[in-house]
Amino acid sequence: MEEDYSDLFEKDFTITSPNRTVDMTITGKLVGIDPDIGITIVDKNDRDHYIYCLRSGLTLGPKGKGNKKFYADMFEVLVQGIRAGEIKREDVQDIELSHNFMLSGGKASPETCAFN
Repeated sequence: MEEDYSDLFEKDFTITSPNRTVDMTITGKLVGIDPDIGITIVDKNDRDHYIYCLRSGLTLGPKGKGNKKFYADMFEVLVQGIRAGEIKREDVQDIELSHNFMLSGGKASPETCAFN
């Protein structure tokens, strides 16, 4: 049976230091979530400001091979963060460093996100 994530759309959560160069905290808004497709999170106060985009088809490892373990680990960290009320940049970085891979391969945008 597939997990129900519908409760996460109403959940209030903060994101600490989503930017690698600026120390800040913002309020996040879940735009879309599907374990087979991805997760899209935006700034609650500016829906055009994409914060995290996890997209199953774009989580590619070396030589373009899919990185399913990275995707699964990052999906779990983001869901746990939303449920806990805070996504910590350190938790995201730990996953990126352990897999030697960066979320979205760079800047989050409507083009790189699974949902908009």
